[in-house]
Amino acid sequence: MEHIWGIVILAGMASMVLAQGIAGVMSFVMDPMKAMLCFVIPGFMFCVINRTRMYRPMLGLWLGGALAIFAGAIALAA
Repeated sequence: MEHIWGIVILAGMASMVLAQGIAGVMSFVMDPMKAMLCFVIPGFMFCVINRTRMYRPMLGLWLGGALAIFAGAIALAA
């Protein structure tokens, strides 16, 4: 059973990386100068794409990944 929760944690990490990668590419397309700040300030890319239609799906994917990591960590600790 621990193997499944490990996969949930890895899937959560993968979804967070995917969301940040897509948001990073979108922020570079929109404004390269602001996109450079994404390397320095964590989560700033979500502020850059805030006015686009892809903001909610990307933030939802990122938060879903965080929830999967949290749930997997709680399940493995129990």
